[in-house]
Amino acid sequence: MKIAIYGGAFNPVHLGHIQIVKTIQYEFDFDKILVIPSKISPHKSSVELISAKHRLNMCKLAFDDIENCEVSDIEINNDGISYTVKTLEMLKNIYNEAQFYLICGSDMFLSLLKWKDYKKIFEKAKILTFIRDNENLEKICEYKQKIECEGAKVQICKAEILPFSSTEIRNTIKNNKDFKKYVCKDVYDYITRFGLYK
Repeated sequence: MKIAIYGGAFNPVHLGHIQIVKTIQYEFDFDKILVIPSKISPHKSSVELISAKHRLNMCKLAFDDIENCEVSDIEINNDGISYTVKTLEMLKNIYNEAQFYLICGSDMFLSLLKWKDYKKIFEKAKILTFIRDNENLEKICEYKQKIECEGAKVQICKAEILPFSSTEIRNTIKNNKDFKKYVCKDVYDYITRFGLYK
């Protein structure tokens, strides 16, 4: 069984996230894609992080119609910082025969050697990273060689990724500007209904 793990703050989840999951499913035909919103990210500031419940609900709306995609609350239901190594250990207990693939954006990929217990991560999952066109390609290939010396198994994929960021969306909402182009309709309606990011 091949399982892709796509984690993040999803603060909020946007069309770029959805596009990545659809690309993953089209290119690799995974048995399951687990979208895992973090409780407290070790990589990002929690200052503008809205409640885990809202982020989980929005992810469920965003990924509802994607085949074999499941939104997991495994990190949200655990105390403390959402370390990837800890999540992989928990998932291994649930899917003990599975081969895991960890989905990383290029920015996160280039920081892997700073992650907690990164060697254990490399033992438990293959790394799959996406780039746009030749964006950072040389840098990413160099880093791929570097972390493969540390035991990582890496696959680099080119994909048309929408250049959206959650920070940009939060700022747009704060400034009372329209943000429909960034998110799916259900997420737009959810953010509007609860007055999030104001």
